[in-house]
Amino acid sequence: MFLAEPSAVNAHDPLPTSPFLVATIGERTFRTGPAWYGDLALSPDGALLAGGTGPTVVLLDAKTGAPARWIGVTPALNVTGLAFTADGARLVAAGWDDHFVLLDVATGAQTARIPLGRAHAMTLAASPADPDLVFTGGFEEHAKLWSLRDARVVWEVPCWSGEHALDAKHYLHASSFSSDGRLLITVAYGGADLWDVAQQQHLQRLGDEDFSVAGAAFSRADRSIILTSTTGHVARYDTSVGHRLADALCPSGNRSLHRPVVTPDGALLL
Repeated sequence: MFLAEPSAVNAHDPLPTSPFLVATIGERTFRTGPAWYGDLALSPDGALLAGGTGPTVVLLDAKTGAPARWIGVTPALNVTGLAFTADGARLVAAGWDDHFVLLDVATGAQTARIPLGRAHAMTLAASPADPDLVFTGGFEEHAKLWSLRDARVVWEVPCWSGEHALDAKHYLHASSFSSDGRLLITVAYGGADLWDVAQQQHLQRLGDEDFSVAGAAFSRADRSIILTSTTGHVARYDTSVGHRLADALCPSGNRSLHRPVVTPDGALLL
């Protein structure tokens, strides 16, 4: 895992200039067993890191990596998507099945099981502004924005590939909300798309021919969009106009980076 140190905030750009990946977190990894993590999620207060490994969610101390709690997901769900709700009280988990579940962070109890239909949710994102708004996407023609209040779909978001939406089902594998919940970015087939949640409309396509997108996140102040690639590169784009501002090679070298996370203090965790 690698950390980009937060820069001093100024009137022009709250993120460091290129290259902005400047430090490693020693030799530590947040791994607690032989299984790989299907997804990672950081709690809103930055204290807990949740990892999905097989049908189990492990809660880790985000500073030390020490396991705080293990949560078994039943019925067994090979977890590939995780997200904390905005209030930090619940974890949303999805995977290779036709449903997603809500877990109580304090007790580990499963509080709800919501059917997805035929879809498998490979990515989850929870709105930082609304604890009852969750996005799911995966192998499907349309991803979905859900209201957890009544388990209702409030918006079906097309899965895009290239410049046009296609008729066949597609693999949507990453998504992220802006800090105010107004914008959503989705990643599929090497490119990223920016959406206006309130207006329920597509804004623009992000990514260049030389940059195969694997993951996406917003900077802390939403001034930039951070895209990670299948080749170990990280780039940032201006949120308002979509211009590519800077890029750098992750210190790990040529490695696919799928889960960028921006911490509460503005650092970047990969």
